[in-house]
Amino acid sequence: MAIRAHDFTRVSTLANVGKVISSQSDSNQEALGFCAVGWNNQNKYSKQCHRLADRAKWWIILRENGVDFDPQQFSGGEASELTGSDEAVGGEKKYAASITLALVASFSQVLSTFEVGRLASSFAETFKLQGDHVIQCYIEFLLSPPTGIRDEGNARSLDVRFDLDQCEQTVKALLRRPQPAMKRSAVLRRCLVTLENSPSFNRDYERFSLILSL
Repeated sequence: MAIRAHDFTRVSTLANVGKVISSQSDSNQEALGFCAVGWNNQNKYSKQCHRLADRAKWWIILRENGVDFDPQQFSGGEASELTGSDEAVGGEKKYAASITLALVASFSQVLSTFEVGRLASSFAETFKLQGDHVIQCYIEFLLSPPTGIRDEGNARSLDVRFDLDQCEQTVKALLRRPQPAMKRSAVLRRCLVTLENSPSFNRDYERFSLILSL
């Protein structure tokens, strides 16, 4: 059954109720009497509730921040969920990785650099993504051409990428974090190619200079 956006909060509530019930301690189960029998050996059910609660939390965050995503892609289907197949987990991980750049781009429009990094890292941890994947996505976003028109009358532009000084500081801080040299070179190369192919910014020599200096 397809999950719609207006169901996310309801799913989150139900999953968290399941977490509480299935996580009752042995002493609480004994106190509950007849209920204890129903919840013995329900480790699989408990894990499913925890996983669904994690997903629903992120569905709500993604929806509120305007990230386009398909909640069905975070699950391999009911049968796969029950068996906990590696294929289902791998599919979810791959999909989560594919929307990380969009997530970072959306968060960067409304949140501070620190908050973007914190939330993106939390997303990566939830869906078992490599930490350097988040770093690369954040760098790729900050060095990509901005969208919209810069309003010189506003101290704070709607797109953080118009502020090259801030982008440079953030990118340099990100590059100081541990990551394979090959991946670092690859993301900077992608940034150059993206800029070269941008009709509006392929002569943005200041931005080219920034990328080449990193």
